[in-house]
Amino acid sequence: MPRVHTVKKARKDYPDVGIEKGDTYYWWQFRGSPVKRSKTYPNRNQLTQSGFLLELYDIEDTVAGMVDVDDLDDVLDRIDNLRDECQDSLDNM
Repeated sequence: MPRVHTVKKARKDYPDVGIEKGDTYYWWQFRGSPVKRSKTYPNRNQLTQSGFLLELYDIEDTVAGMVDVDDLDDVLDRIDNLRDECQDSLDNM
């Protein structure tokens, strides 16, 4: 996971992410990748490049926001698919 840096006052505008001169923003960079910037602190999905963790975090966020129990079947299917992908990766090793 990359380290997230805070810039108190931007020295210039970054119009592609909506940062104006003087704004506070956060930046981080994966090894060998360009710098990423955001006006809000990045969520954990933005701080990983792992497909497994992206799916796992998405499942956790879905469970945390569940209101209706009917959505549980979809979550269980996604967990089963993730398990199958992990098993396939293990078998390939």
